Amino acid sequence: MIRRWRAGHLRVVTSEPLLDELTRVLARPRLQRVRLFTTAETHLYVLMIQAGASVVAPTGKLRLCRDVTDDVVLETVLLGRAKYLVSRDADLIRDLALIRIFRERGIQIVTVGQILQLMRRKP
Repeated sequence: MIRRWRAGHLRVVTSEPLLDELTRVLARPRLQRVRLFTTAETHLYVLMIQAGASVVAPTGKLRLCRDVTDDVVLETVLLGRAKYLVSRDADLIRDLALIRIFRERGIQIVTVGQILQLMRRKP
């Protein structure tokens, strides 16, 4: 997936709140033990994503999801006009009403496994 992104075959959409969350998650001690990222490497990784992605600015006013903390993800996808929302979050991938709303807007909510399958079909 990263190779395709770097080659310009796919576009990543994100926002400052999502980049901030990524920074916090990567700094968790459990991940630090597994990934062995230094604080500087984590910061560089997030900066690289920020530099290569389309970064949008959500307003925080959208209210669609049962878990209101996921609304920033939904607003980021909508503002960035993404085709896919890729997530492992059950509140996003199992909410049939949400899936219908996004499908009507031309956006598919998929898991990582599903997006990888789609990418294998489309060289």
